[in-house]
Amino acid sequence: MKKKSLENTKKGPAVATAVSFEDSFTAVKDVFSAKTGDNENAGKGSVVNERGAEESLIAYVHKLSPIKKNRQQTMEYSTLVLQTEKKSVQALLYANKKRAILADSARSHTPIKIQRFTKTADGEKVIINEMTKVGFAQQGDYSFQFEELDNSLKISSIKEILESREEWENVSMCGKAVHVGEMSVVGAKKLKLVQCTFADTTGSIQVDIWEDHIPLVESGKVYTMGNLHVRVWSGIKKVSTRIESVITAMVDEDIQKVSIQKEDIQTDFLQTITVSEIAFVQNIESSMCCTKCSRKVLQSTNSKIVHCDRCGCTMRIGDCKTQVCAKVEVHPSPGEQINLTIFQANLQTVIERDVAHLSQEEISMSLLYFENLEITYNTKTFVVTKLLLKKE
Repeated sequence: MKKKSLENTKKGPAVATAVSFEDSFTAVKDVFSAKTGDNENAGKGSVVNERGAEESLIAYVHKLSPIKKNRQQTMEYSTLVLQTEKKSVQALLYANKKRAILADSARSHTPIKIQRFTKTADGEKVIINEMTKVGFAQQGDYSFQFEELDNSLKISSIKEILESREEWENVSMCGKAVHVGEMSVVGAKKLKLVQCTFADTTGSIQVDIWEDHIPLVESGKVYTMGNLHVRVWSGIKKVSTRIESVITAMVDEDIQKVSIQKEDIQTDFLQTITVSEIAFVQNIESSMCCTKCSRKVLQSTNSKIVHCDRCGCTMRIGDCKTQVCAKVEVHPSPGEQINLTIFQANLQTVIERDVAHLSQEEISMSLLYFENLEITYNTKTFVVTKLLLKKE
């Protein structure tokens, strides 16, 4: 990896923020200094203990942020919190290849083991870089349990969420389910999703209910919903449940009386278009998947075996399955362009040969030669759910 010029790391004016850790340019500068080794106060090499042995860290992952860029737009990084046995430690990630396993840990509440890490110059933050080794911890290596870092439940009004809460913030709200949509299955992992509209006395908001939380919600009832994520999609702010979300039915006479106009209820979730052709194939991605859990194998290797950090299994590379997806652009009407993702299951419905054994060029040629395609896609994720070749 090429070193970035230190000319781009000069501090700008200090800006006070509510969450100084996540937005602190100084913290990002510490990461960059540790990465390049140009700051004499930054940690050099792996952290070692008093006996000189390389230190390892076992922790649960909390609050993994989306990928950010520093103010000079020269470096990508993410922030997270590591819950160790004795305390919680702030951390900085700038090795995006390791993001998937950290996200998996945050979702599943499974602890990870971190080795060959460094720290920022003040010794307060753990740095996870390209040299850091990250894997799931073995059961015998730890004896502490996952704990919520913040159990407080501050209820925000829907108006407050829409007007002042930022994307990826955790919020809690109380509202009436004025509309509960039909369940859909989305994405490569085939996750269940129900799109709802909730309202309180201040307004209404779209709420995405995922997986195990779906049976907890019924139309017309009032709920307290804790630990939701604020999301913004196509310019529209909404909230979404997480694994950690808590949904509880409650009685509130004022909210129970709330009703909204039918046009304010967003029910469009899938859309079907017909195009004469696919304008461009932007990318064909092929990934190796674990034979045990069918998840993408995160570690690459030149040997004949591969280890899955997700489920811990080791297998022969020849036994691994291959998953393919295509990213394409279509033009339903003049001046309109839509970028879509087509996963292998739907590619196989229109390509006669086995997609897993085709080259990227062969898949691209097949897609570009198709005419009169009927495409059904998720209007929120832009993932194709159905692909059909229309007959003349």
